[in-house]
Amino acid sequence: MLSSALALEVVFHLVVAPRLVIRHIQIDPGRGQAFSEEALLAAAGITGKIHYFDVDPELISRRLLTLPFVRKTEVTRVFPDTLSITVTQREALAAVLIDTGDDVVPALIDREGVLFRLGVSESVSYTHLTLPTKRIV
Repeated sequence: MLSSALALEVVFHLVVAPRLVIRHIQIDPGRGQAFSEEALLAAAGITGKIHYFDVDPELISRRLLTLPFVRKTEVTRVFPDTLSITVTQREALAAVLIDTGDDVVPALIDREGVLFRLGVSESVSYTHLTLPTKRIV
């Protein structure tokens, strides 16, 4: 009994597993799209042929969370040949002006206070906030 289980395990690892390759990658960018699929895959470290059992969904998720506009991710393997990536992007709550030394550029801030995009495009919707200033002499 043990020898047949061992034989099946060997056959699986030598014959079946190498043939299970990710052939489809489904990407759900959520609302808006601050990135291209190619840029997202590059940030995730996904290049070339990937074997199904070599995919580490947690590692891919951690890599994607390093992107400033990504708030949350869900990465799952779908048997037999699919990788599903869902990205929740940060949503702008307000815009601020930041003095870079050379220029003043707009930047977006989300609900959690995370600054996530410098140089705002006109297509982004956000709350315009004007704060009163008091000059101290």
